[in-house]
Amino acid sequence: MSDCLDDIQLEDALAGEPDAGAAGHLAACQACRGRLAEARELKTRLRQAFADVHVSPQAEARVRSLSASGGRSLLRRWWPLAAAACLAAGLTVVAVMRLGEPAPAQAAAMELVELHRQNLAGGQGMQHESAADAQAYLRRELGFQCPVPDELGERRMKSCCVSRFLGRKAGNMVVQGPHGQVSLIVSDVNARQLQTGRKIEREGRTFWVCPMSGFRTVAVQQGGLIYCAVGDETPDYLAELLGDLLDRSAGQESPAGGGS
Repeated sequence: MSDCLDDIQLEDALAGEPDAGAAGHLAACQACRGRLAEARELKTRLRQAFADVHVSPQAEARVRSLSASGGRSLLRRWWPLAAAACLAAGLTVVAVMRLGEPAPAQAAAMELVELHRQNLAGGQGMQHESAADAQAYLRRELGFQCPVPDELGERRMKSCCVSRFLGRKAGNMVVQGPHGQVSLIVSDVNARQLQTGRKIEREGRTFWVCPMSGFRTVAVQQGGLIYCAVGDETPDYLAELLGDLLDRSAGQESPAGGGS
């Protein structure tokens, strides 16, 4: 969108110093919140990647001189230090540029984490009098049958709403876990990029684990739907929670059509 934050505003927000207009825009714009989350992840990954690399003042000055005319954009602010570290370590500049492009699995997990953070902030989920009401609402809005937690002990659903994940409508539900809230995201998108990394095999199902930005995400694909859980709980707990949700969906029809 034309009114989204520019690089300088995004950089100020990354430094924790957004102006009032930028702060208000971030509160309302999911796209810019996603960009900010990616920038934070990039900052963390760069620091981790070069934590043990010592850069000589001469090398840093040499690379800084190459971008002195580039202004204050986010990439130009981090590029000199990263490139200097590459020179000191004998690495290629291409390796640094790739650090700025999250892998598909990381990008999808970052999007899930952003949805979870919005849930933790509150204000977007709706409460329903019964699980049947919530399920009818999600079915109407999504265009496919979305199972909802019900009578699962401490995991009773707190709220639900419709969000977007990987460009598609998704059921977004919040349940209470032993250590905090857990977000459950269900969509008819084919999120194969999440099927990498550590696996948990449970009751004939394969759950994929991706730690991201202090949270854990677990995903499983079944019946044309992707089921994701995000929170502070252990991956085994999140996989168990998703397994319970999948058990509730047993016997239901696969999505026909879908939420665009």
